[in-house]
Amino acid sequence: MGSGSKLEGTSALPIRRDPYEVLCVSRDSSDQEIKTAYRKLALKFHPDKNTNNPEAAEQFKEVAFSYSILSDPEKRRQYDNAGFEAIDAEGMDMEIDLSNLGTVNTMFAALFSKLGVPIKTTISATVLEEALNGIVTVRPLPVGTSVSGKVEKQCAHFFGVTISEQQAEAGIVVRVTSTAQSKFKLLYFEQDANAGYGLALQEDSEKTGKITSAGMYFLHFQVYRMDSTLNALAMAKDPEAAFFKRLEGLQPCEVSELKAGTHIFAVYGDNFFKTATYTIEALCVGSYEDTTHKLRDIEAQILRKRNELRQFETEYRKALTRFQEVTNRYTQEKQSVDELLKQRDSIHSSFTVTKLANNAVGGSGISNGSSSKTPGEDAESPKEDGGSDGKDKSAANEIRFIKSKRRMAILAPDMKTDDMAIDAEYKDIEVDLSKLGAVNTMLAALFCKLVAPIKTIISGNVFEDAQDSNAAVRPLPLGTSVTGKVRRQCAHYFGVTISEQQAKSGIVVRVTSYGRNRFKLLYLEQDANNAGYRLVSQEDSKTISNVPSAGMYFLHFQVYRMDSTLNAAPAAFFKSLEGVHPCEVSQLKAGTHIFAIYGDNFFKKSPYKIEALCVEPSNDKTHKLREVEAQILKKRDEIHGFERVQGGFGKLSRSDEQIPP
Repeated sequence: MGSGSKLEGTSALPIRRDPYEVLCVSRDSSDQEIKTAYRKLALKFHPDKNTNNPEAAEQFKEVAFSYSILSDPEKRRQYDNAGFEAIDAEGMDMEIDLSNLGTVNTMFAALFSKLGVPIKTTISATVLEEALNGIVTVRPLPVGTSVSGKVEKQCAHFFGVTISEQQAEAGIVVRVTSTAQSKFKLLYFEQDANAGYGLALQEDSEKTGKITSAGMYFLHFQVYRMDSTLNALAMAKDPEAAFFKRLEGLQPCEVSELKAGTHIFAVYGDNFFKTATYTIEALCVGSYEDTTHKLRDIEAQILRKRNELRQFETEYRKALTRFQEVTNRYTQEKQSVDELLKQRDSIHSSFTVTKLANNAVGGSGISNGSSSKTPGEDAESPKEDGGSDGKDKSAANEIRFIKSKRRMAILAPDMKTDDMAIDAEYKDIEVDLSKLGAVNTMLAALFCKLVAPIKTIISGNVFEDAQDSNAAVRPLPLGTSVTGKVRRQCAHYFGVTISEQQAKSGIVVRVTSYGRNRFKLLYLEQDANNAGYRLVSQEDSKTISNVPSAGMYFLHFQVYRMDSTLNAAPAAFFKSLEGVHPCEVSQLKAGTHIFAIYGDNFFKKSPYKIEALCVEPSNDKTHKLREVEAQILKKRDEIHGFERVQGGFGKLSRSDEQIPP
């Protein structure tokens, strides 16, 4: 490679030789032997020394590629077990010789490095060749002293550290620091047979606080170095498991002790453009005995922790896989529940005398082809309670204090203080709106609209009228509908007369409205003790496709009703079917039966349309309803089991299922 515009990397050859064969080492060679062999061959085939020999450039790439495998313990293990197939050649670490890059490529390399892309740099072949030939200037560095200087990029300053027998036995540390945060390498050379110096160790500088530093520790026990580039590459390849790779760059130093004599160290400038400022020092650790013990203990703990992390990573990945399976099932089950309830609502809506236009009530009131209007009720244009959506949103943040204990106490003064903690444990609240003043009624309406549903109870006056036979009962023939408006906390009563044949077939009574109107559909029976009526069952209105509705189905099999207030719990999905309860009455006998519509709005009248119809037993709708409700019950049991499984992974929160803070 000449002045080069290409980054030098370790690309694989079409036909790849055994890395051990390329580096001329055996399979049981140590890391130091592999590194020494690589450096000799890399120096021999380096493109700068073989500008007219293209084969040398290819051999250099082959040597670098082989070394990239054998120098990495994990890749070496993979290769020994399964050969090249176990190694992703494209993921090999790239090493760049900055001395061979042009200005533009150096600028790009500097930019990538600054952005966090790990780039390994090699030592200039010129520096290695000069050291190997013994033509470098070596400056003395006495033990216990330091030397400061500036070294040009891709150049080196050499130092000789002479140590005595006593110092060698105690241990030696050589460290380099840079307050300017320069990038550099600390190198250690061994005497070559030809009077030159061969590279034995190198340490890249690392940023620690406000300085960069590198050190070599010859303490007569195994010391470890941290290859931060290896950590960064591992994290880049698998960001989700970055934590588990933090200690993978911990590698044993090849040399753990020095003998008496002179040893050669060098500071290599590794900046992309400017000179590297440094301070190098050598010291004997005889007076640092406590520090060496601490270092030994800490590194032993780090090694244990690395092994623990490797085991934990396996457990973590298994748990993560299981968690993903559970969350996927959560989504599927949620969609399944929504679809079942949608089918059920659709079937309920199909039981009607005549269909509402566009699923809504328009014009001047609620009307259809076979309907009548309740006397004395004026038509009103359909408007929803409350303001526009924009006003709802703007008011939301101001009204959330309604969840406080003080406001809740106003709405339900008989509840105990402990029951006010609705965030900790959801509690049903039942309010008699007829007993609330204007202010508290407004608070209840806002709470219901913005926070959670409120259960309302039927006014005592309505019960008294029904029990005392003071209620006016209007006829509702089968196959017809009646429209009207009922005042809040009041009721309109209807008598549905059915024959024996109709009773055997099945009866459906449904009420619909529009907008956000609220009402209750009541079924009453003759009281045995007097001529009045007593309440048997009730259905609160539920909005389906913007149409509030409620229905009672007497089809000679068990039909279920949905209590929506029970579903509005913190664990919304797992409680989405908890409100499914069997209806109290599944069939009617021949005769006249009393139904009532109770106005449940907070302020205004509730417009409605009530209809009664006979359903043949062979009707497809009844079969579909029976099948869908059976599926819903089965799904509820499945969700109970799934909730127990999910409980091991904590709450699977969904923003659309959480009560607003």
